[in-house]
Amino acid sequence: MNWNSTDYLKRCLASLHKDAEALDGEIIVVDNCSKENPTEMLKRDFPYVKALINTENKGYASANNQGIRSASGKYVFLLNPDTEIIDDALRGCRHFLLIRAARKDNGIVSG
Repeated sequence: MNWNSTDYLKRCLASLHKDAEALDGEIIVVDNCSKENPTEMLKRDFPYVKALINTENKGYASANNQGIRSASGKYVFLLNPDTEIIDDALRGCRHFLLIRAARKDNGIVSG
């Protein structure tokens, strides 16, 4: 979920690109009616990103739910725009979920 964080979002997506590509994942950005609309930056620098641009600020939880509803994958990874992925973190989370899901005692990873 993005709100007035275009510079952070660009760094976040750049860090996410390597790991998500290896996982064959989709990337969805929900912009919650930012004054600094990220649409052009997303089209130019990250054309593979699915952008959902809200015309009103729906709030943090609602925007996250909007992104989750539009996702098509088995796993959903929520990430704020002011974070960056390091050291194959997505692969580690996926691996952990696959192991734990087999035991049916865990369905969420948080860091």
